[in-house]
Amino acid sequence: MPALRDLSFRHCSVILTLNGLIQLASAAPRLYRLDLSQTCNKPFFETDAILALQYFRQLKILIMDGFVIQKTIGKEVPPIRFMQHLETLVLNCPYDTLARILYSLCETNCYLYKLKHISLGVRYSTAKYPELLIWFLVTHRSLCFVHIWNALFATNDQLKRFYTALVSLPKLTELYLESCELCDRIDLSIEVQFLKSITLRGIRWNGLVRSMRYSPDGNH
Repeated sequence: MPALRDLSFRHCSVILTLNGLIQLASAAPRLYRLDLSQTCNKPFFETDAILALQYFRQLKILIMDGFVIQKTIGKEVPPIRFMQHLETLVLNCPYDTLARILYSLCETNCYLYKLKHISLGVRYSTAKYPELLIWFLVTHRSLCFVHIWNALFATNDQLKRFYTALVSLPKLTELYLESCELCDRIDLSIEVQFLKSITLRGIRWNGLVRSMRYSPDGNH
């Protein structure tokens, strides 16, 4: 097991415990990729089990699709701030789980200095999520690949700051915005400037933030 590099518990009917995961981290010190994606509470995390993530000291790829923080069964916020070797982070979560994870990073002024690839999404966007997302992008300037799913922005000012944070990433080469919306009509000047910036940079992209309101021109 010391040579194990890739491990997936995705949708497995197993019970993960704090001690069990700590032992796993010790037995597989070179683990490179870990998939803890959940569906229907599979895998099941016992009380505080997720806190063992900090013991995977060489982990570079962490995937946690479907993960839910539920205090009623003892789950805690994943200690991602201690995982300084992370290069890829995939978190597509329901409810406000992602917002709570990002808030914990913001609260501790966490900077994952090796992070290059992110895929972040929420089943239902909360009011605080866009601001935390903007903070995350402004902080992690090492990002090369960004995929954002289902972010809901309240104002054009918030959208402008989001777009500015994206185009300000000096190493960004790929950008995917999926099912992202603005509550108001979009200020076209913001969109035009954003498209101009990413085109000049040669960034590969797909998708834009769309308006939830009807626009007479039929474009948004």
